[in-house]
Amino acid sequence: MTSVSTRSSAAPIRIGGQPGYLYLILGGEKYESLAGMWEEGSLLRKRRIHLLVTFLSIGMAGLVIFFLLTRRLRRMVDAMHAFEVGNYASRAPVKPADEIGQLGKAFNDMATRVESTLDEMRRSDQLRRELVANVSHDLRSPLMAILTSASALA
Repeated sequence: MTSVSTRSSAAPIRIGGQPGYLYLILGGEKYESLAGMWEEGSLLRKRRIHLLVTFLSIGMAGLVIFFLLTRRLRRMVDAMHAFEVGNYASRAPVKPADEIGQLGKAFNDMATRVESTLDEMRRSDQLRRELVANVSHDLRSPLMAILTSASALA
């Protein structure tokens, strides 16, 4: 048999003319130890620390997962920035066949078409320059002959 120490208080009362006593239990060992834990705050402190550690762990895990998931997108953005500043040979990495891989393949196809269009424009510009040089030379020779003949006549 275990003994439990309690503090109690009793007061005489009358209910409906009948005498009686009102007993109030002010505390016991269980209540005092629990109250002591709350008064010291150790249980609350431990729970706060545990909660803080849990939130920090979840936050760190979330950041690592976010970093790993967005790594391929960052590489693709870097390739696009390089292409934007004139590095037309820049291509996005395409490994898996998921949506990000499809986006990288579409960018690479577009970059190839842009690069070939620029090459065609350069060739067309070179041909235009050669044509203008040839036409101006061909027109200059007869004009010089006419001008020379006209100055000799005058």
